[in-house]
Amino acid sequence: MFPESVIRFSEPRYTVSEPVAHGEVTVLRVAVRRHGDVSRVSVVRVHTKDGSAHSGQDYNPLSQELVFSEGQTERLVEVEVLYDEEGEMRETFTLQLTPDQHMVADTQVTKAIVFIEEKEGGDVGGITFPAVPLVVSLLVYEDPTLAPTETSNHPPTGYPLVCVTACDPRYPDYSRTLSLCVSEGINNTLTEYRWLLGSPGTPDGVASPPRELDAGTFLTSTRFRIQESP
Repeated sequence: MFPESVIRFSEPRYTVSEPVAHGEVTVLRVAVRRHGDVSRVSVVRVHTKDGSAHSGQDYNPLSQELVFSEGQTERLVEVEVLYDEEGEMRETFTLQLTPDQHMVADTQVTKAIVFIEEKEGGDVGGITFPAVPLVVSLLVYEDPTLAPTETSNHPPTGYPLVCVTACDPRYPDYSRTLSLCVSEGINNTLTEYRWLLGSPGTPDGVASPPRELDAGTFLTSTRFRIQESP
């Protein structure tokens, strides 16, 4: 049963495929529906918010006012997903629904998560973390913001490496990713880890092929988020 009048996203999550060529877009159509009493006018707004996907790079930002006229029960919004040359795992952003400006209808299911599937396809599992994890030295695990960046030195030798997921309270942007972790029901204590390790290269750039550590690797476990550094 719905209250007297309710406006909500039709679904709490959507999946859309990334375009396969530069210049192409994929259009995701999302329904916003009104239930119950539809005899009066309601006005809400739908806008996008970045997750691991970024507006202008992975999708075109949206901020659209929706007017529900008398008797109208559904409005559609369209979000354009962009081609991205970088090979990435599934990315996410959210659609947000604001309260009724006329204060006629209640709003429920006010957030919908959009998953952008990698253009190459493939099964990435039923749960996707809302941001890329960090690999940091145990030396700075209590404050991963001190970890090396892409332009700085690698983690120091002599300390184990720690994988910090977006659902770990020590993740630098945890204040943003927490709500997505909760809405997806991600239990970070059940996370399994796969490590790709290789020896340092020689001065002429030669290095041995990386080796993947997984559940079948001797003396390791996919339940470990810590690996000894070389």
